Amino acid sequence: MVTLLNTSANSIFAGDLVEWTLSYQMAQRGDTKRQRAGPRRIGIQTATVSSPKIIGRALSFAKPGEPIDLLLKQ
Repeated sequence: MVTLLNTSANSIFAGDLVEWTLSYQMAQRGDTKRQRAGPRRIGIQTATVSSPKIIGRALSFAKPGEPIDLLLKQ
């Protein structure tokens, strides 16, 4: 079990499958292109059953920006 920060734009509910994703910091002016400078960050989001990036299952509810408990997949 691990506690992570919900970095997705949506709420994650208990029982949802969770996958990793590369999240990019958006430019201040609202561009959707990734900035060339700065690190890429790994985030989480809800997943489909067939996703190859699944890291575990949510054990608790979390709104965006709140901590969430995950049961890691072996």
